[in-house]
Amino acid sequence: MKKKIILAAVWSVFAIGVFILMGFAQRAHSQLVCKKLNIEIKCSANQLFVMDDDLRNLLKDHGYAVEGQPMSAVDVNRFEKLIATHPAVESVDVFASVTGEVNIKAVQRRPVVRIINNKDETFYIDDKGKLMPWSENYTAPVLLVNGFVYDTYGAMYTYDMSRLEKDTVIGAITPLDEIYRLAMLIDRDTFLTNQVVQLTVTLDKRFEITPRVGNHKIVFGSAENAEEKFKKLKSFYTEGLNSTGNWNRYSVINLEYKNQVVCTRRPL
Repeated sequence: MKKKIILAAVWSVFAIGVFILMGFAQRAHSQLVCKKLNIEIKCSANQLFVMDDDLRNLLKDHGYAVEGQPMSAVDVNRFEKLIATHPAVESVDVFASVTGEVNIKAVQRRPVVRIINNKDETFYIDDKGKLMPWSENYTAPVLLVNGFVYDTYGAMYTYDMSRLEKDTVIGAITPLDEIYRLAMLIDRDTFLTNQVVQLTVTLDKRFEITPRVGNHKIVFGSAENAEEKFKKLKSFYTEGLNSTGNWNRYSVINLEYKNQVVCTRRPL
């Protein structure tokens, strides 16, 4: 019985000590001032759509100076939600240290295709199928698409291009979901990424390709059977044109026909 009383007294003293230490820690933390705001932005191929100052200014514009402010005023959840609204940010993690530093780690979105619509408005689609607005800071060297594209960023930025085909109404009107699908097929293939520089959308929502090497037009047609068409194009380049060494022999390369590539010779 005596041992139980002693043990209970020891635990009571320990609990009181813990509460006292927590009180001191909370008081010390409330008096701690933010010494430094650290920002780390992860991006691919040095594509600088968002920079440190952009995120600092975003916080300041909403009344969060951070540096020099009490750490007790740092709301990491609110900071994360605010920074996540930046159109070039894919994800963000904000955390504070016990030494008085606030750390922001953001991941930048990666565009795979640049759209120029019929009104000369420019925007991007990223690798997740989300639209990105044009940036004055940086122009990404990605696949270019122009022609009969009537969609605007303001009307479409809330849609997910990777799932748009399931929307039978919108999906039937816009070519953006097909553009995204073609862009991702090109992005995943090193040869196509280097050779295909531009897609042009025709009036009937078909596609034509402008190659990097070779003075010819490639008629791609609809986005149906896209994988097979790209496979035919690669085979034609690697097994056909490379064997002759003359990439300017043809004016038109047509991929619309099943199991074959139909070429139009350039006039002598």
